[in-house]
Amino acid sequence: MLGAGALLAVACAPALDDPRERELVGVVTAADQPLLLTRPALVAHKYRVMAEDPFQFLRGSFAVYLHDSELGNVGGAPSPYARQVYPLSIGDAHVENFGTLRASDGTFAVEPNDFDAADRYPYLWEVRRLAIAVVIAARQSNAEDPDARSAAIAEERSYPLALARAYTSAIERGAATGDRERRTTADGSPVLEDAFERSVRDAASRRELQERTIVAEGERKLARGPVDPDDPENLYVDLPEVALAALPETLSLYEATLPSPLGSGFLALKDAARELGAGVASLPRLRIVLLVEGPTASLDDDVLLELKEIADTGAPWVSAPAVTADSPRDRIALATATCWTRPDADPLWGTSELLGLSVQIKGDFDAFKTLRVGRLEDALGTPEALTAMSADLGQLLAGIHMGSDALLPGTTEQIFAAFSGDEEGFAMEQADVAVRYADRIEEDRARFAHALSVLGPTLGLEPSPADALSADMRALLTPELP
Repeated sequence: MLGAGALLAVACAPALDDPRERELVGVVTAADQPLLLTRPALVAHKYRVMAEDPFQFLRGSFAVYLHDSELGNVGGAPSPYARQVYPLSIGDAHVENFGTLRASDGTFAVEPNDFDAADRYPYLWEVRRLAIAVVIAARQSNAEDPDARSAAIAEERSYPLALARAYTSAIERGAATGDRERRTTADGSPVLEDAFERSVRDAASRRELQERTIVAEGERKLARGPVDPDDPENLYVDLPEVALAALPETLSLYEATLPSPLGSGFLALKDAARELGAGVASLPRLRIVLLVEGPTASLDDDVLLELKEIADTGAPWVSAPAVTADSPRDRIALATATCWTRPDADPLWGTSELLGLSVQIKGDFDAFKTLRVGRLEDALGTPEALTAMSADLGQLLAGIHMGSDALLPGTTEQIFAAFSGDEEGFAMEQADVAVRYADRIEEDRARFAHALSVLGPTLGLEPSPADALSADMRALLTPELP
């Protein structure tokens, strides 16, 4: 198998003249090395998606952001607000890693909904990551209306300002009271109002059963082939027998990690399919949709679950000198307990193992609405709506950071001390950084696309026969497309 140095030597071929382009390729391929060596076709798909637009590039290039932050190349000059405060958080904070979840009492709230990169990070890095993301989201809003997009971009500095101001206000309140808000209402925010309204609608209709399953001869099964009319590359395909045989044990182990036990027969497996083409950063990783019996034998309350492969984050080298958790599964469990405003924000979110792979399993309901950049148009894409959404995200991120007080006492007070008395200066700095680094992301996206055109779909890496997976794992992780 190629070591990291050999991988970089292959990827950073002399055909690339731009030093930043070579740097991007080196950082991205080093982060993706295990996947590049074992499932290069899926990584090639990820890279193709990253090259499509700046927001997709941002989603797939978290390793680049960490690299630039560690070298001091995000904010430029040292920040007076930097502190060695490392809350346990989601890490890869961007617009589409938040959305509605439904707790066990049936209430919806906006919570973080992706913990793939969850770990301990410098608080300022995460504020900046999210501030940059709202600028890029605004630049890609109103896809069908150039005038509306221009109006949104003209106010782009106001979005990270609103985010940082909401963050400091929430941290100040938390430092004084110890309370953090569970966001269950829109409170005048058009983007959140849209998410909540669609959540309630689709919870009632169980749209996921209507659109992603079929009933034949009295049995419900998952559909196969394309499942999203807007994305023909999002597919359900058959699983190999070795995986199907292992799933009952996987589900048994998963149930033991849930906050409350499920009823007898709830997890009886009715069907399972490999999902391809979902996500960006996690696109090459195993993702399986499970159809289980649900609370009764009726076809109407069957439940879909999503099983997703998880791995180490690669973050310990930037965090405090301590190991966050003993395994990826422990890390996910610790992150949900810390970052959510209540431990059962999704009562079906747990962890397990499948054929030696660490996985997380969660509810797969269409009623769970991610805040999508593609929906930021018309009334959701005005400067006022984008400003409100940015403030919402700043408040949510503060709540996530405050959750670390239970694990790391004094976290909120230490963050507050970093900007106390100069909250506006803090907000102004983050707005400057966000707009400037958003420009860099647009430039880097173009560089990345050029590198792909020069080096090829896997950025010059050709795995050797020694890197090949076993037959069973190859069937599971790199299936033949229909």
